[in-house]
Amino acid sequence: KNTTLKRRTIMSPEQREKAERTIYVTDIDPELDPSYIRARFDEECGKVNLFWHKTFEKGMDQAIAYVEFVEQSSVDKALSFCRTHFLNDKTLVKIRYSLTALRAREGADGGCHTPDLVTTSPASAKGGADDAPAEVVKDSVVRDLS
Repeated sequence: KNTTLKRRTIMSPEQREKAERTIYVTDIDPELDPSYIRARFDEECGKVNLFWHKTFEKGMDQAIAYVEFVEQSSVDKALSFCRTHFLNDKTLVKIRYSLTALRAREGADGGCHTPDLVTTSPASAKGGADDAPAEVVKDSVVRDLS
């Protein structure tokens, strides 16, 4: 009998609204520059408010990103690019609704904090943050230039 409790996050109305304007992107080519990824979403879908990106190596050979848009309508535009060659001709990206709200980082860099990964790991849709691989070696946060 499995008695493990699933972790639940209670969001404030403000966090929920931010999460509704955020997408989770997987199967990103790790060779792509994070600033290119952000710019692509900004140009094709709508103004990006916050952006977080992580590259996995050693067997994963992919990257993930969270993109928070200024407008809710941008999410629907972004979701229309799911399972397409939106970022390059090499990989089909997966784009989903995010259950995580990004938090802006205080200070001069204008980036955002690492999201609370309570949704799914990049490797599978089965588990949560505990399934994330230990071999994460690069983390890049792209600044909010607005």
